[in-house]
Order: sequence, then C-alpha cells, then structure tokens
Amino acid sequence: MRILLVNPKFPESFWGLNRIQSIAGKRYVMPTLALPTIAALTPAGHEVILVDENVEEIDFDLPCDLVGVSCMGVQGLRAFQIVKAFRARGKTVVMGGSFPTLTPEMCRPHADVLFVGEAERTWPKFLDDFARGEWTDVYEEQEKVDIEKSPVPRYDLLKMNRYFSQAVQFSRGCPYECEFCDIIVMLGRQPRSKTTTQFLGEVEEIYRLGGRRIFLVDDNFIGHKKKAKELLAAIRDWNATKGFTVSFTTETSLNVADDDELLQLLHDARFVRLFIGIESPRRESLEEAKKYANTTRPSILAQVHKVQSFGILDGRNDCRIRQR
Repeated sequence: MRILLVNPKFPESFWGLNRIQSIAGKRYVMPTLALPTIAALTPAGHEVILVDENVEEIDFDLPCDLVGVSCMGVQGLRAFQIVKAFRARGKTVVMGGSFPTLTPEMCRPHADVLFVGEAERTWPKFLDDFARGEWTDVYEEQEKVDIEKSPVPRYDLLKMNRYFSQAVQFSRGCPYECEFCDIIVMLGRQPRSKTTTQFLGEVEEIYRLGGRRIFLVDDNFIGHKKKAKELLAAIRDWNATKGFTVSFTTETSLNVADDDELLQLLHDARFVRLFIGIESPRRESLEEAKKYANTTRPSILAQVHKVQSFGILDGRNDCRIRQR
C-alpha cells in the first residue's frame, strides 16, 4: 500500500515560536515523534509518505491507499478539517494520538478508524487486518507497551533542515500525580525506559541526518533518576566523540535541583536548557493541583538559581570552555 501520514498544523502559540522562526531560518520549532514512529512500525513493502503541515503543504489529491492523522488536543480542529477533506475524496482515514486517546467520543464520528493508546502493537495489527479487508473501527491498546521493542523512528522521512530542533524519547510515564496533567492517564505513573544502546542509536541517526539540537521529549526525564544518570553519562561520552557539537534540552521536575551529581551530568552531556514544571509559587495552588513535589521547597527561586549555577538555562553551557 501507499500510506500517507499527516501531522496537522499547530495553531500559533508561544511554544511554536511562530513569530521568530524566520530569524533562525526555520519553519517550525520541532517535529512530533508519533508519525516517524508509526512509519517505522509499518512493515517493509509498504510505501510511507510523511507530511508535517507545520513545515510543508498537504497535497489532498496525492494518490494513496490509506491516510493516517495523528494529533494532540490543540490540533483537533485542524485534524477534523483534514480528515473531512480526505474522506470527501474517498480515502480511508485513521486517527490516533493523545487527542483521540483522551477524547475518543469526540473523534469517533470523524474517522473511519480510531486508535486509542500506544500503537506499537495495534498499528501493525491494523495494517494486516486492512490488507485482508477485515479491519474494525477502533484499535485500543489495553496495556503499557515495552518501549525497548519500539523501533528507531523514521527520521529520514522528515524535512529535518526545516526544524530548529529534533525530538527523541527515552522514557514514557511520570511518578507524580499532578491533577492537571494527562500524562499519567495515558502513559502511567511507572516510567518505562528504552535501553541506553537503543537511545544512542536514535541520537546517532539524528546526527547522521544533520541534527545538532535535540529535545528529549520525556515528560519527566528524571522520573527514574538512576536510569537518567546512566543515560546522561553515556550521552556525555557520545557527545565527546562529536566534539560536543550537539546540544540537548529536556523536561524535568524541580527536584532536579536536589541532586548535584545529576546537575553535573546534565552539564557535562551539554544540556543547555531544562523545561521545569513550577506552575505556581503559591503553596495553596500547588496543593490544590496535587503538585506536592513543589510544596516542600523553601524557595523555588533558589532552586532555579541552583540549576543555573551549573550552566543550565543561562546559555553558558559549553563543555569545551567551562569546567566545574
């Protein structure tokens, strides 16, 4: 089959850095990992075309046998428009991603097939069913998948030079229970990790294709501190072989400031920025949101300064010129 995978355009937002992309000569900040992963899960013999509307136009008349649309909630409206346009042309359209997973009742009327949950097992099953003409309208993953078996995403299908940064994932899940967060609903509170060798293979592929800025999109990279430290040491050694020409960014909880060894490893691996969930300096608000991990801290500001003291967040992290 010829399979077209589509990532809908994100609406303009702070996260998209829409107004400054032209300064950097890029079209969007970063690709999502869902569709490159789906492409990698597609058995050999099928042709896969990946289109990210954030950096290129969609050809709605492109000949294909199947269309797959992946979306987050913020992309929902545009996703529905895209699905409608393809179905009007007689195409079979499937939808997956966090939006269909969290709100299947909203998405069910729009698509021919709905994917709920992680797709490492359900996507290959669907393709086999579809080829035999015996597919169903919902494929739902009931368990948490073993991501050590997840393949290297098809980064080669992306227009990599149109993004400011590339995305890679080490773990899924978060040990906390913040009431506003959907991560634990979709991915669980027990972090699941790839192997270090597996992760470095993905980073090496990004490097081979020209990527020099990498965002670890784990929702809490230090959800399992021991594994995070082991990986950081490996990234440090790998980056040394590249002359520390690759910079990294990731997301962590504020307790990253409690661990000097962890901060030093982040610095040495050349993590130049951390996205840290602070949410509010007001204790009552944190308790209401069940963000208890931040309520025990005498000074959030002091902890931010602690992270900065390791050359992270302040733009001075360069292992070639700065040593602690």
